[in-house]
Amino acid sequence: MNEVIEKMYSRLNLGLLPEKDLIPLRIYQDCFEFQFLAEILKSDFEELVIHHSNLASLRTNNIKSYHQLDISQKLLELTFEILCMKNKITWNVSCPFVSKKITLLGSEYRVSLLHKSTGSKNHKYFLRKKIKKYFPLESYQYSDKIVELFKKRKNIMFSGASSSGKTSFMQSLLQSTCPNEDVLIIEDTNEILPVHDHWTFLTSSNAEELMKYCSYSLRMYLDRIILGEIRSIEIYPFILSMNTGLKGFMSTLHANSALDTMHRLGILFEFYSQSNTLKFETVMKLICSQIDFVVYMEDKQVKEIIEVLNYDQRVIYKNITSSS
Repeated sequence: MNEVIEKMYSRLNLGLLPEKDLIPLRIYQDCFEFQFLAEILKSDFEELVIHHSNLASLRTNNIKSYHQLDISQKLLELTFEILCMKNKITWNVSCPFVSKKITLLGSEYRVSLLHKSTGSKNHKYFLRKKIKKYFPLESYQYSDKIVELFKKRKNIMFSGASSSGKTSFMQSLLQSTCPNEDVLIIEDTNEILPVHDHWTFLTSSNAEELMKYCSYSLRMYLDRIILGEIRSIEIYPFILSMNTGLKGFMSTLHANSALDTMHRLGILFEFYSQSNTLKFETVMKLICSQIDFVVYMEDKQVKEIIEVLNYDQRVIYKNITSSS
């Protein structure tokens, strides 16, 4: 086994994939076809985290289960090295974290890879399933209010923790309410499914590219611009583009509450604006003048909606769900 693995690594180091005819069938099935994950991938889950060969955690509806994989640690690491080469993914000490869309056993996933050079004992592998179904809007609380805001072309931020349902809700909203609109969707990986041919997608895992895409969007004739998620420098052109006459912007952000969403937007904008003279109060006034509503989500449900009114040493807002 070790000799086979060493020979496979030797070819990888030369930039070549291992030769199928020289590999035992079981090893080939694991390394090239992920057979060691076949049963797990058949299950209905949201995210699989592989910590090492003896420990993988599976999350479904906020319930975690733990599993031991039928593969050695050396072979597990080799499998993901082969995955990277097949998908032209650069992942090493110089590029320790990557997140890409891949296909495994006929299904699409977002794979995120964390190199052990960052401090962990082993590499970490994250697999998140791509949404393939729409959740009916009526299954969400306050959906009528949000649809009304959407149709009025309000600028809306969806916030919450990871897997809280932000993107799923946005997908359902787009699917149900704008069949005749020219929509531009900017994402780092394709999570929002294409529904209409007249929707346009700009996708890149590079933050600099996403920033350029936000700027390019102003040269197109569009009805709406959707940014899949705000993480870093793309916030700067995205917020500024809201002040060009176009309405109906939407995006998502990781935050702890609806109000915290506004503060986090301000911090990100100030940090990535590359200006040493821009005051936080000025930033917050700009953002509060552009964002109309924040929809905060938990456990796949809308928990809070605030209307952003102004900024005067603090965010002035109205909670439109507090009395519901």
